Amino acid sequence: MTYPSALIAIDREDEPGSQLLAARCRAFLAMGAMDLHLVHVRTPLPRSYLAELPDNWETNDRSEVEGWLRDFAKRHFLDENVIDTHAPSGSIASEVIRLANELRVKAIFATAHRLDLGRLLLGSNIHAIARDARCDVVVVRE
Repeated sequence: MTYPSALIAIDREDEPGSQLLAARCRAFLAMGAMDLHLVHVRTPLPRSYLAELPDNWETNDRSEVEGWLRDFAKRHFLDENVIDTHAPSGSIASEVIRLANELRVKAIFATAHRLDLGRLLLGSNIHAIARDARCDVVVVRE
């Protein structure tokens, strides 16, 4: 099955998972054209930290992450299909679902990390995304 559009949720801190995700996206692209949106959800800083940072810190941080996403697309040969990059700040699951709904993509691609006790107790972002998304969710595993 191919999708006309997809949101690719990339974790900058998980290079092996991101490489695997890119490889799977290329495999889907080999089956047919797909418009890609790349997203990395940034961790919000506490207000007390933000008060100490320059006024343009948020804008600069978002721009830096969006640039990293564009570079990621080039390094992994996805750039011809990338429509846009996104770097919202907030809850990972909430922001990915919000963006997928806003963009009306047909699928979300994300990696699943290995389960450990902490993830079992706290829940996982991929579980929340798969449960709450209105579109298909493609979970990529090692």
